[in-house]
Amino acid sequence: KPSEVSHLTSAKEIAGNFSNFVDGGKLKSGAAFDIRLFGFAGGDIKKYQSSLVRQILWRSVFSLGTASESKTNSDVFIGAGLRIPIIDRGDRRNDASYLKDLQNAYLNAIRIIGHPKFNPSKADSAIRQEKIEKLANLDSIRNAFTNNHWNSWRWDVGIGASERSANGFLKTDSLFKDRIGIWTAVGIPLPSHIGQITVSGNSAWISAKVDTIENNRNVIGARAQFFLAEWISASGEYAKIFSNYGNSKLNENWNHLAIAVEIKVPKLGGWFGITYGGDSSHRTDSGAKFLFNYAIYTDQLIKKGN
Repeated sequence: KPSEVSHLTSAKEIAGNFSNFVDGGKLKSGAAFDIRLFGFAGGDIKKYQSSLVRQILWRSVFSLGTASESKTNSDVFIGAGLRIPIIDRGDRRNDASYLKDLQNAYLNAIRIIGHPKFNPSKADSAIRQEKIEKLANLDSIRNAFTNNHWNSWRWDVGIGASERSANGFLKTDSLFKDRIGIWTAVGIPLPSHIGQITVSGNSAWISAKVDTIENNRNVIGARAQFFLAEWISASGEYAKIFSNYGNSKLNENWNHLAIAVEIKVPKLGGWFGITYGGDSSHRTDSGAKFLFNYAIYTDQLIKKGN
């Protein structure tokens, strides 16, 4: 879950989180982190805004995570990936007018508060800083930017790989290649910030010892999100999955569909959601079907930018 991913900023933090992944020489499942490996390449704002390479490097994110194979199997999957945003029209660091608004609001607050005391204490400096930030109301500028750019044009590419660790051991003879894949996705804004369409495609090559086991999977699809009002949102996605084998006679494909609508119901203390979707029936899952579901929950699930 996104809320359970640790967002790190330095190599020191990676070392500090190492115990979340390994215990007694064995991998633990359910751990994940991401880090901007090339954050140092951003440079100052002027250099950053004038260099596409710096922008791409600074925005790139490396992720690492582990997961159990199943409830009855003690093997652990470990996966790593690199997401590279080639285009991001919602990049705050690359928006000169946004940064200018922040600067002007901050300087105006300083002028109103006045000069600091001579040789102020840490407590006095902290109080003054708090007054400046409150007066500058920077959060309102940040929120306005988010509302105006959450669905801006984006183009990401990525690569990922995973291995299976027998019983969670990290020894060389306990690690087995699982799969490697590449993907790309383009985010397209809808007028009036009402929504966004995302078109994506990916391909994964799977380690298979015999030609009767799947060795390649390709997926193409699209998703649309709509935010019609503060109290209602909707999401719909469709994908076509192509499963390939060494023995081409076993190749198959199927459809995936998911539609969800969320409505805020204050009397229930949260959101009411209804969904319809699933996969079409196919050879390796003849029981697959489309289903209706509904639920009541506290926090909104369909959010801008997710």
